[in-house]
Amino acid sequence: MLTWPLDVTASTSGNHAGYIGGPSLNNVRHMSVLSKPAPQLVVTLFARLLLLTALLFPMPSLAQDTGRDSGEPGRTAILAELDAFWAEVARTVGEGDFDGYAATYHDDAVLVSHASGVSYPIATALSGWKPDFDRTRAGDISAGVSFRLTERLVSATTAHEKGLFRYRMDAPDSDPVDAIVHFEALLVKKDGHWLMLMERQMHPGTEAEWQAAGAP
Repeated sequence: MLTWPLDVTASTSGNHAGYIGGPSLNNVRHMSVLSKPAPQLVVTLFARLLLLTALLFPMPSLAQDTGRDSGEPGRTAILAELDAFWAEVARTVGEGDFDGYAATYHDDAVLVSHASGVSYPIATALSGWKPDFDRTRAGDISAGVSFRLTERLVSATTAHEKGLFRYRMDAPDSDPVDAIVHFEALLVKKDGHWLMLMERQMHPGTEAEWQAAGAP
């Protein structure tokens, strides 16, 4: 989650719609259907295509997939599980529990860092963060992280979380760190446990944005 000191310390300083399967006007012109004008035929074919798509690939309910405020007990339970996930991340950072922190990620997780302009396997990031975890556990430094989430799109086994995190670190041999960073996380639930599959650290946040995001 946190690229201390690599990315978070540095932090202190689009949609594309695809169109698939539409009927070709060229093909329609060559069809021997004299009872309907060509435009009406295109509309009819397209309507049938949409109906067939809906039958073959039904869309789940928005209340389940987007996790918008439906008030359903299922959503409440899912968010409680995710709140527990973020609390566990915060605990491991504060206690310097490296193994516990690493266990919050999927084995194939990817870190996307806008500050560095790269993406790489989480295993690479973890190896760079481990020394600070060890120093935290030994009591040489103090560290902590908290989260404020502003958008939560969830289903029973997947989640997209968006918001800000705030990372603080005090070390005797360096200046204190207090970094607010916009981030997104993609999670999956595997064998009853939530795991982070993708972490995207974006641009630095401000104190005003942190306060506006409200309590966790």
